[in-house]
Amino acid sequence: MQGSSRAAFAAGHDAFAAALGSGADRSALGEDLFAVTAALDSSAALRRALVDPSRSVAAKQALADGLFGPKVSAAATDVLKVLVSQRWADDQDLGDAIESLAVEAVSTITLRLRAAAPLARIAYSIHTNANSLDGVERGTLDCAIGMFPALPRDMHVQGVRTDLYICVMRRDHDLARLLTLDRFVAADHVLVTLRQTARLRGSDQRLVESLYMLWQLSEGRVQETWTFTDRMQALAAGGLSE
Repeated sequence: MQGSSRAAFAAGHDAFAAALGSGADRSALGEDLFAVTAALDSSAALRRALVDPSRSVAAKQALADGLFGPKVSAAATDVLKVLVSQRWADDQDLGDAIESLAVEAVSTITLRLRAAAPLARIAYSIHTNANSLDGVERGTLDCAIGMFPALPRDMHVQGVRTDLYICVMRRDHDLARLLTLDRFVAADHVLVTLRQTARLRGSDQRLVESLYMLWQLSEGRVQETWTFTDRMQALAAGGLSE
C-alpha cells in the first residue's frame, strides 16, 4: 500500500478504533467487514466506484450506505463511509484495508495481546514479505508475522503457528490414486487462498469461489443468498454431499 492509500487506511483505522471504543461488538464488526470485503473482491466495478476521485465524497458515502447499510451494522457502515471518503492510490487497496481491519477485529492474537497489555496501543498495517523485513531492520516495526521464504542470517525467528493446507484435484486426476510429497512437488499446482479475488478468470475463479463457499459451509456460515445449486457446487469441490 503506497502513497495516499496509507493515509486513507490510517483514517479508516481511526474510525475503526473509535467504533470499538464506543462499544461496538468486536466479533460482529469483524464479520461485517469480512462480508464487505467479499463483496468488493467479487466486483471490480464496485471497488472503482467507491474510490473514483471524480465522484463526490457524499456520492460515494451514499453508495456505500445504500449497498451495505441494510446488511451490516451501523458501526461497520460508519467505518466504510470514512474509508470511501479518502483518496486511494489503487482500488484494490480499499478491499485490502477493510480485510485488514476485519482480521484485527476478530484475531485471537489481538484479543490475547489486549488482555495481556490493556494499556498498549495495537495497530495493524498491510505489509508484504519484503517491506515487513525492511521495516524490522529499520526499526519501524517491532516484529512481523507471516511466511517468509528467505530471511537474513541476523534476523531472530520464532514459530508462532502452523497452517493446515489441503490439496484439491479432479476425481480422475493421477494424484488422486497416490499423493506423496515427492509427487505433489513434481506436479503443476497453485496455492488457493480462502479469499475470493476478481483477478482470476474462468475455471480458476469458479474453483476459488467453490472452495471459499465450502469453507463457509464447514464453519456454518451459509448465506441466505446461496441457492441449492451453490451449496451443491461448493460441496462437490470438496468431494462431499449434504
